[in-house]
Amino acid sequence: MQIAAHLLEDARQRLRILSLGAITADWRVARPGGGSVPVILGHDDPAAYLGDDRYMGAIVGRVSGRIGQARFSLAGRTWRLSRNQGRHHLHGGPGGLSRRNWDMQGDGARAVRLTCRLEHGDDGYPGALDVQVDIRLEGGRLIYDMLATPDRPTPVSLAQHNYYNLAGGGPVWGHRLRVAARCFTETDAELIPTGAVKPLPPEIDFSCGRTLAQQQHGALDVNMVIPESHDRDWPVAVLSAPGGLALRLWSDQPGLQVYTGANLPVPGTGLCLEPQIWPDAVNHANFPSPIATPERPYRQRLVLEIAPEAGR
Repeated sequence: MQIAAHLLEDARQRLRILSLGAITADWRVARPGGGSVPVILGHDDPAAYLGDDRYMGAIVGRVSGRIGQARFSLAGRTWRLSRNQGRHHLHGGPGGLSRRNWDMQGDGARAVRLTCRLEHGDDGYPGALDVQVDIRLEGGRLIYDMLATPDRPTPVSLAQHNYYNLAGGGPVWGHRLRVAARCFTETDAELIPTGAVKPLPPEIDFSCGRTLAQQQHGALDVNMVIPESHDRDWPVAVLSAPGGLALRLWSDQPGLQVYTGANLPVPGTGLCLEPQIWPDAVNHANFPSPIATPERPYRQRLVLEIAPEAGR
C-alpha cells in the first residue's frame, strides 16, 4: 500500500494528512513564548497506522461508535455487520473508512480533498457510499467538511478521531474541559446504549468547565448530548491546557463522544472529542436518525481552533 501525505500550514500551525484513513497524523501549533507544540498523538512512520487499533487521527465510519449485537433493521430487513469488538460492531468495522487508502488531491498549503468509496455489502452494510472529506485551513481554523452520498438508504455517521494533548505530552488530567451538554446517552456494561437519555452525573458534568483530574482513576467514554437549542456560533467544547493553549470546537452534530484514551499505551495521554450522531442510533427510534439517502446525503462540518488561551 502506497500511503500519500499532504502538508497544510499557515503562520501559526502545520499539519500532515495521510491518505490512509484520511488520518490527521501530526498537528503542530505555535506555543506562547515561542516554538511549537504537537497537539495530537500520532506516529512518525505512516506504516505504523496499519496495525493501529486506536483509530488515531482517522475519519471513522461508515458508522462511528458502537452498534449493539452488530446488527440493525432497515425497511423490514435485518442487516448483520462484521463484529470487531466482542459481539458488537465499532467504527465501521475492520473494513471501515479508517482502514481504507483514500484518493487524495492537495490544493496547495491550505486545502486537501480525500475521497473513498464503500461498496454495497462492505462490512455488512446496505448500499454503496461515496465519501468526500475536505480539510482546509481558513482564518487560523482547521475545518473538516464531510459529505457521504449513498445509492440507497443506509446508516451513516462519521467522526474525526484525534487524540488531543495540548501540552505536547504527558497526562491530560490537568486539562480543563467545558462541553455544552447536560445529558448523556446511558450505556450498559459493554458501552452499548440502553436507549435512555439521562442528566449527566456530577462527576462527568463538564457544562461549567472543570479539569479532567477526577477521571484519572476511571476511564471516561461517554456520548454527551448537544441540545438542539445550542447556538452553533458558539463552541460545543473548549479544552485548555496548563501551558496556555486552548482548543475550541464547533460542530453541527447532535452528540460529542468524550473519551480519555483507556486503550492508549499510557492511558490518559490523549483526549478524544468526537462529534457524531449518537452511537447505536440505528437501533433506537428515539435517537436522531442516522439514515442517509440519495436525496438526503450525510453532511458534517467540524471546525477546530487551537490558540493561546484568552488572557495569556
